[in-house]
Amino acid sequence: MNLDQLAARLLEARGKRVLLLPHVGADGDAIGSALALRRLLNKAGVSADVLVDEPVPEVLHFIPESAAIVQVTDAADHDPTAYDFSLLVDCHESDRIGRRAPLFEATEGRGSLDHHVYQIEPGDFDVIDPTKSSTSEMVYLLLKVFETMTGETFLDAIMANQMASGIVSDTGRFSYSNATPGTFRVTAELVDHGADLVTASYELFDRISLNALRMKGLVLARAKSHADGLILVSTIPQKLIDVCNSSDYDLNTIPSELRNVSDVAVVFLIRETTEAGVIRVNIRSDERLNAAHLANRFGGGGHARAAGLTLRNLTLEQAAEQLIDAAMKELASEHGD
Repeated sequence: MNLDQLAARLLEARGKRVLLLPHVGADGDAIGSALALRRLLNKAGVSADVLVDEPVPEVLHFIPESAAIVQVTDAADHDPTAYDFSLLVDCHESDRIGRRAPLFEATEGRGSLDHHVYQIEPGDFDVIDPTKSSTSEMVYLLLKVFETMTGETFLDAIMANQMASGIVSDTGRFSYSNATPGTFRVTAELVDHGADLVTASYELFDRISLNALRMKGLVLARAKSHADGLILVSTIPQKLIDVCNSSDYDLNTIPSELRNVSDVAVVFLIRETTEAGVIRVNIRSDERLNAAHLANRFGGGGHARAAGLTLRNLTLEQAAEQLIDAAMKELASEHGD
């Protein structure tokens, strides 16, 4: 499946409605790309809605038109027959969209737009390209296809800021290896059309609430070194998250800071959730270990340098033990030991 085919299918929905579904725990790229897609489709004559499970994190409210996103409490409240097409955004499997999955599955036309490493056989309207920095970068490329097909111009300052926010988010403000020459060319075009990279960088990486700052201190204080300094692990019980009144999003940037510790090859941030028996894990790595490969061992996924997974029915200590063991095997395998 390529962008031309997806663009043609979306343009077939002119005068109809399309459903856009970013993954649960939506980050800057999921929200930025979904909003840019919504605006692109609306300008092309396709009515598009963005539905999410959770409220949009406050840190992402700076992204233009974020107030247009609708939170779903019960998928049964939404009629799938009202939509001509449903598109997964920044993910490619329905188990990544939580309570909205039945709505997606009941829609007649379905597809996905994603840049994460995949293990499935893509369907007719799945466009998945792990060589791209972000789904927001892919939305820009889709926009160019729209313009070629229609002869119209769609890019404006609002859309440029939406996509730029996603790119800044997923490239770590251009500090990760997924920021390619193509990414910089796309970003330059977005800046030419009004994207404010300074604001996006500050809002996504520098602005911090007092609660998040306290949470960061606890995570850093609990970090423990393993395997002669190659592996760094921080385990966070739910009670500490509750004490700090922190959100999941408050924890998102901390693993990257832990990765900056000298000699560390891989970082695990392992935290309990409000759901009994469910543990979430964030992985960050350098070139010595592929984070996505490691996450795949546990049913997770992501990118070579940043990935995540969910574990069930384990204590934090048991989860840490399994992940450390897997990381040591992965490191030995990648270096032929």
